Amino acid sequence: MARGELPTGEQTVDDLLARYSLSLGSAYTMHDGDILLTLSPQEPLNILALAPLFRGIQGVRFSEPNGPVGDGNDIAASIGSSRVLLNYSYGSGDCPSGCTERRFYRFAVSADGTVDFLGN
Repeated sequence: MARGELPTGEQTVDDLLARYSLSLGSAYTMHDGDILLTLSPQEPLNILALAPLFRGIQGVRFSEPNGPVGDGNDIAASIGSSRVLLNYSYGSGDCPSGCTERRFYRFAVSADGTVDFLGN
C-alpha cells in the first residue's frame, strides 16, 4: 500500500478499504524504515471506531485517528446565549511537523439557521 498499489493483497485491508470507501491520503517513510500511511474516507466516518479494525492485521504496528505525528485541521465550538460559535482551523504545509501554515475562520450560527462570518 505504501507504493499506492490497490488492492494491497492483504484481504482484510482490501475489504476495509472497499467497505468504508477509504483511499490512500499520503505515505511517509519514517527514520526507522517504517511507513506511516494516512487513509481518507469519501464521506465523514467515525474514525475513532474504524481505527481499531486495522489493529491485529499483519504489518500494521498501530492504527489510530489523528496519529501521534503532526497536526491538521480542527473545529471547535462553544454555545453562547443565542448562537453557536464555530472556529475552523485549517492547517497546511508541513503538517507532519505541526503544520507550517494555518488559517482560521470564525462563524456564528443562530437558532434560526442564520450564519454570520466573524472573520479570520
